Amino acid sequence: MKVIQINKFYFTKGQGGGASRYFFDLTKLLESNGHKVIQFSMQHQDNLATPYSKYFVSNLDLTRPRLNWQAIKNLGRIFWSYEAAAKLEKLIQDTKPDLVHLHNIYYHLTPSILRVCKKYHLPVVMTVHDFNLICPNYSLYCRGKICVGCHSRLDRESRVSRVGGWYYNCFLKKCVKDSYLMSLIAVAEAYFRKWGNFYQKYVDLFLCPSQFVADKLILAGFPMDKIKVLPHFVIDRSWRPGFSQRLLPSLPVCQPSPAKVGSPSQPKGWTPTSRYCLYFGRLEPGKGVDLLVKAVKRLPKINLKIIGSGSQETVLKKLAQNNSNIKFLGWQEKQELARQIVSAEFVIMPSRAYETFGLAVLEAFSFAKPVIASNLGALPELVRHKQSGLLFDVGDIEDLSDKIKYLWDNPDLAIVMGQAGQKLAREKYSAVEHYKQLLKFYLSIDFMSIM
Repeated sequence: MKVIQINKFYFTKGQGGGASRYFFDLTKLLESNGHKVIQFSMQHQDNLATPYSKYFVSNLDLTRPRLNWQAIKNLGRIFWSYEAAAKLEKLIQDTKPDLVHLHNIYYHLTPSILRVCKKYHLPVVMTVHDFNLICPNYSLYCRGKICVGCHSRLDRESRVSRVGGWYYNCFLKKCVKDSYLMSLIAVAEAYFRKWGNFYQKYVDLFLCPSQFVADKLILAGFPMDKIKVLPHFVIDRSWRPGFSQRLLPSLPVCQPSPAKVGSPSQPKGWTPTSRYCLYFGRLEPGKGVDLLVKAVKRLPKINLKIIGSGSQETVLKKLAQNNSNIKFLGWQEKQELARQIVSAEFVIMPSRAYETFGLAVLEAFSFAKPVIASNLGALPELVRHKQSGLLFDVGDIEDLSDKIKYLWDNPDLAIVMGQAGQKLAREKYSAVEHYKQLLKFYLSIDFMSIM
């Protein structure tokens, strides 16, 4: 089968995030099972090499919003990109694919490419990586709180929940970059998509990484028969580009770190003060890292390492100043990240915004590390309380602090939980199982109905 995979970023660093990581892992998975994968994306200085880069659309930088002539010229492009449509059409003509698999296309590639796919009678599958289909700021999170004002409300008379696209709330709350202008543009784009009904009309199957995401789409009015749940997967580390087992010679890969001096699995140079717990991911308000820092500040004998970068980095470092038990390591390459996960006691995901899945949880499980996570969004679907980790009440610093201390003081329990998480990752979230389910969904599309 020839599959065109489409994602607006062709790199994993920074903006790429979890969607891009899944995009590349899925490419590898499909290719390893004999399929031909064709990429379509946007040009960027951080892009990885691909023979299809000549088809990529020109770069559009939306990270630093500014009002000038060029920005005005680009405004129409975030609604409908004629360039993206033309280049994708050329790619389809040259490669003659069987199916199109979408990831994140908002703003940079636009729904214009959907019409092209249907012009050539191609089935279209879309993995839903965030909440942009129902929320202009992607996250259902605004000003430190969960927000569902754009897609559901309670009717005051009937007391029944009503669904719809009340996107103007995004403008009223300045949900996008705390800017009325940027929020207005996002709201206008959301209404344009709603009135055009592009995704509901042209996408044949929405693949949601969790039941939580599926339920949100259904609540917002998306057709239930087009929605399927397909969790992300963890692949064998030997598949990962540049990863080598020999790079971890002194670390017990996929084994918990020792809790006591003299343990036979103890890495060279290990001491009790080497113990630490770990957060890795983006440093953004919805990730709740500030809650984690405040919780660990109460526990001066427990070491915390934070890996990642983002808009909150400076604020978080200031919050943690004078606390020598909290260290910021910045963004790390895959190999170094693997080293840090392997040596950690456990991993913490303190999200205060909805997670669509929780790839970091699965990554931790693959190294037999238990996870402490907030009881929110899709995380409880992954972290089974007191089995593969612990759940704490969202935003409750005292509860988070208690859970960290409890798992730190009970390393034997952490070992058992980590092993349970690893077993879960291998059995339920393996590459083999993912491919089996994905192929079933690909083949479930009624090809004749889209001709």
